[in-house]
Amino acid sequence: MRPLLGSLIVLVLTAGACVAQPPEGPTSAPDLTKVYAAGLRGFNKKLTSAVSEQLAVIIISSARKHKIDARLLVAVLVEDGLIARARGTGDQLKLGTKLAADLVDALAEELQERLTRLSAGEKIEPETLRKALAEHAPREKGYSDRVLRLYSNLVGRPKTPPPPPPPG
Repeated sequence: MRPLLGSLIVLVLTAGACVAQPPEGPTSAPDLTKVYAAGLRGFNKKLTSAVSEQLAVIIISSARKHKIDARLLVAVLVEDGLIARARGTGDQLKLGTKLAADLVDALAEELQERLTRLSAGEKIEPETLRKALAEHAPREKGYSDRVLRLYSNLVGRPKTPPPPPPPG
């Protein structure tokens, strides 16, 4: 797993924790964009502020459009190696060889469709999310665990549950 940097801690503290649901709260769009942009630069130090903000807008917009958590999209994009391959070329932003807006939107739509199908319209549980991620990368052993670990860090959840309270 790639190390989380200080800018990502800001990302973790910005929004509430919920599985594969968009965060809600009073954070304004420009502030949220800047927070996500700083977090993205933590994963790719070559990103300029302008490119990272443009990518943040794309991620947040696609997540809202498809009603999934933008932090989940970030985790998948990082694990897929796409944030590391982000680059601005003129007025276009690409992840690898594909336009970022198209790729991120297609990924968000794919994840939303998998989650909807696997949850049968019910609350999305962690195991449902694990299955959806495993379907996204069926040949990569441990892929869903790596994405979920990063997602958990982005959400700010502890890696292990706290011990139960003492009896009494």
